[in-house]
Amino acid sequence: MRLHRIRNDQLYHRDLGDPLEVLMLLPDGGHRVEVVGSNILNGERLQPFLPGDTFHTARVRDGGQWFLGASTEWPGVDPSDVEPGEADALAETYPDAADLIRSFTA
Repeated sequence: MRLHRIRNDQLYHRDLGDPLEVLMLLPDGGHRVEVVGSNILNGERLQPFLPGDTFHTARVRDGGQWFLGASTEWPGVDPSDVEPGEADALAETYPDAADLIRSFTA
């Protein structure tokens, strides 16, 4: 998934497949990686929440092959609500996440 943000809140949904790692660059300057998967006893989440204006990208976890899921945004998304992210600029804005940004976008 390409690095981007959506103006509205989002909820990721996991249906089938291997775990998905989601890198979130939060509007408050923080960041985190959530794993979307079914192993909730190991910290995976079935439906992680992304606050609006969170830059994010995702990848199938190492060793995995595919992920089937979706996201729900409310009240909905228009093309003007989506902003592509530029990895180098975001690495400067989020220096603590710079290595993760480069790894996810390589």
